[in-house]
Amino acid sequence: MTQVQISNSLKRILLITLVLIFISTSTVVIIGESIKSLGREIEQLNIFLEDAEEIQPNFETSLEMYTKETKQIINFLSELRPDTEKEIVDAISKIEDVGKGLSLNIELKHLETKSMEVETTERGALSYSISFYGTMTDLKNFTKELEKLMFFIKIEEINFEDTKFLDGGELKESKNINMKIVLYTKQSS
Repeated sequence: MTQVQISNSLKRILLITLVLIFISTSTVVIIGESIKSLGREIEQLNIFLEDAEEIQPNFETSLEMYTKETKQIINFLSELRPDTEKEIVDAISKIEDVGKGLSLNIELKHLETKSMEVETTERGALSYSISFYGTMTDLKNFTKELEKLMFFIKIEEINFEDTKFLDGGELKESKNINMKIVLYTKQSS
């Protein structure tokens, strides 16, 4: 057997060809894997889009229900604000009735607005002070009953002086509970 000698130029051509075949094969494998992963992503996106089509009507229904309930709540809350002078007088009478119902001799006074409170009044709010003589239990019961009224009422301040610290003369004349409240009304246009 005789060995055939391959020339150097042929060796170079074969080597370059093998390198190019290897590079081409590697490129095809890499591109193939990229196309496979792209295909999987497209498949997952199609599944997501199918699910999203099912979700859209549910979202629209939920939004419609929420909006309807929100409108009802806003209308209800709007009704809690007295609008006319008669309704405001009625609200004040009901506050006084709470005191009478608890056998408390309350003194209710409208507070004049100060420069800082003008903004609140323009937004539809009236400030009042309430004073009466009573115990801590009377105060708790009064505030509970005040909360039950169907009006927007904010208790801004409560000052309570315990009757244990008052002597007999001060006790008869004193109103040991002082409150500041705000009755919110509908905003005047």
